[in-house]
Amino acid sequence: MKNFRLSLALIVWPLLMMVLSGCPVGLDYSMAEPGSEKFNKKLIGTWKFQPSDSVKDAEVMEVVLKDGGDAYTLTAIVKERGEMYSLETDNFTGYETNVDDLHVLFFKPDGEAKFYHYQYYLENDDTLLLADISLLDGGVDAVTSTESLRHQVKSSMKKPEFQTASLTFKRVK
Repeated sequence: MKNFRLSLALIVWPLLMMVLSGCPVGLDYSMAEPGSEKFNKKLIGTWKFQPSDSVKDAEVMEVVLKDGGDAYTLTAIVKERGEMYSLETDNFTGYETNVDDLHVLFFKPDGEAKFYHYQYYLENDDTLLLADISLLDGGVDAVTSTESLRHQVKSSMKKPEFQTASLTFKRVK
């Protein structure tokens, strides 16, 4: 029985850690006032995830980013879900902000009150690098407002483990 528990723990623990660390966390607060800053028009297009040796699957395998009707709003439509995708909708409203030169996209899913945040880097207009934003100082519990979220990000950015992995997407259209 003891061997069974140990075997089960060795199987379940890595899966649990992958789920907990690989999925973005929805927050009650956004990184900035939605629609207060212009988004980078070079983001508009269809983006497909590029697997690597270390990351074979992403929550979103293909996404279309469209102009949301003004210079401040993006529309995101998930065209292909990954195995870990957990939301009920494929439609999002997106916004952009910067925190100390960190480019941040944040999305609000249709029918949900939470916000999902990603740091991004656009390389040569055809490669989009996305990474979850880690809150390494006080964690999610320390986020009680937009201001506290920005403070947590600024504090986390000072830590060497802040951006340890990113997902690569290539423009397909």
